[in-house]
Amino acid sequence: MDVASISALSALAGSVVGGLTSGFTTWLSQRAQARAGQLAHDKSQREDLYKDFIIAASKAYGDVMELDATLTGRTARRSETKNLARPAGRLRSMIANKPTKADRLRS
Repeated sequence: MDVASISALSALAGSVVGGLTSGFTTWLSQRAQARAGQLAHDKSQREDLYKDFIIAASKAYGDVMELDATLTGRTARRSETKNLARPAGRLRSMIANKPTKADRLRS
């Protein structure tokens, strides 16, 4: 083999390795972006599910409090309704990515 063919083969091999490396890097990048998108979508669905659960639980709790008030003849204590609003407030803060009162007190 002469020097020219060795040089040409070396250049060709370098081009193949560079192309494969570039393709592999692109594939990894797209895979990471797809994974991040999937995680964001899953988190959004979970937040919607939590929100729906809190709303349904709040309505059910309110119905029970009304029923209890009609059966016992008393009205709901202020602390009971205040405790009901606390989880909903935390959920709104989590969804909006805002710190809750407890987070602010910890820092």
